[in-house]
Amino acid sequence: MVKKICSWIIGVILTVLVLLIGVFAFWYFGSTNYHLTGVPVLNYHQVNNKFNTVLTMKPANFDEQMKYLHDNDYHSITLEQFDAYMRGEGDLPDRPVLITFDDGYVDNYEEAYPILKKYNMRGTIFLIINLMDTPGYLTWDQVKEMAADGTRKPMEIMEIYSRFFFRLMKEHPYILRIFSWEMIHPTDVFASIG
Repeated sequence: MVKKICSWIIGVILTVLVLLIGVFAFWYFGSTNYHLTGVPVLNYHQVNNKFNTVLTMKPANFDEQMKYLHDNDYHSITLEQFDAYMRGEGDLPDRPVLITFDDGYVDNYEEAYPILKKYNMRGTIFLIINLMDTPGYLTWDQVKEMAADGTRKPMEIMEIYSRFFFRLMKEHPYILRIFSWEMIHPTDVFASIG
């Protein structure tokens, strides 16, 4: 009976030891393998002081979050970088993070864009094309300015995506001039304006 209890205790100790080694190995070796650990995605809609909804972030809070990321050595990445990494065709910086905005609200340009520039961060906007140039939403001029910001290479501050690329090209042919063709993959759900 004592031999059986000792065997059981040794088995439990070995099991716990193996689990601890496994957790440590995953943490140590997997911490830079984002296929295993994933990449954090911060998703925003509106950034303003006008509305108080679950979809609205106050600019001061957004600034505080971007400052935290900047001060703690996080590196914002683009969907292009993430896609290349997942296909095994590129690397990611240490502590990558995707910063995304849904719907294309005008405050993405007025509030979020200057804060991203301030902290040298990148963002990705998913537009609703039908709402472009309507009150409360981005204009084409704002999209072009963010996509081709003169302070850095195009698309280094804001990436712009839409589900309606071909309609966009038909209705706004000037997009061809700012479009980054290498970002398009025929099977992608989204197309990129850059």
